[in-house]
Amino acid sequence: MDRLARLFREPTDDEEPPARRADRAPDTYRSDGGESGTNADGDAEAETGPDAGSGRDARRVAVVVQAPPAGVRRYELTLRAAAAVETVEPGLLTRLFETFDDGSGVVRARAVDVDGNGKTVDAATPLFTVHFEAPVDPETVSVDGTLTGHDEAPVPWSRVRLTPVD
Repeated sequence: MDRLARLFREPTDDEEPPARRADRAPDTYRSDGGESGTNADGDAEAETGPDAGSGRDARRVAVVVQAPPAGVRRYELTLRAAAAVETVEPGLLTRLFETFDDGSGVVRARAVDVDGNGKTVDAATPLFTVHFEAPVDPETVSVDGTLTGHDEAPVPWSRVRLTPVD
């Protein structure tokens, strides 16, 4: 149990997450289609999927990871959208999955791989899917946070996409 608590603990000021260190540029994409970088708040942000900007609104959006080099060991991601969140469904990691929803279109999801399901991810696999109360433009949805592989290295943000689900 103590090991599990360490996986979910918040980093101290001395332990800044690797993806947010100021000494290197993050390997991320902006959801507005810009060059590799960060969002307006300075946080790492995934790019939207292939349907972004198509004008096609969706009530469900999946956070998808595409063949990370060392799988997915744990994540803590925050998704932001203009519509309120109705429900959140787990994807790849289901045993230790929890969400925190403030009711205004912001949801934080976190999970830890305790049974080895995330060691090898060969195809595009949803980490979780968010159902909104009203349709949203996928281009206006953003996600940021930390995503760690089984080698304890950050999963590159170039492997993360937001994909509308029919």
